[in-house]
Amino acid sequence: MITQVVSYICNEDQRGKFWKDIVSAGIDIEGEKEIGNIRYNFFLSLENSDTILLVESWEDEKSLECHYGSENFRKLGILKKTYVKQTIIEKYISNNCNN
Repeated sequence: MITQVVSYICNEDQRGKFWKDIVSAGIDIEGEKEIGNIRYNFFLSLENSDTILLVESWEDEKSLECHYGSENFRKLGILKKTYVKQTIIEKYISNNCNN
């Protein structure tokens, strides 16, 4: 399983508009429907009023790569150009071995 914690650092006072447009475009819902998706959850940071966090988990690298080519990913990219000044991605890879 691959989990990414994505921090979207928004331009000043743009977080609310960015979040509204994410929801209006259905990005939060459509991400969960993609093949191989396990989790696709957005959170508003309590520590930084300009940050939205996305925690997303995928079955494998192939599922994540397919997501990168999805319409949903493209729509989010368009919104990011308007609202986001920096994106930070933390990637975690785990296996389900019980050894």
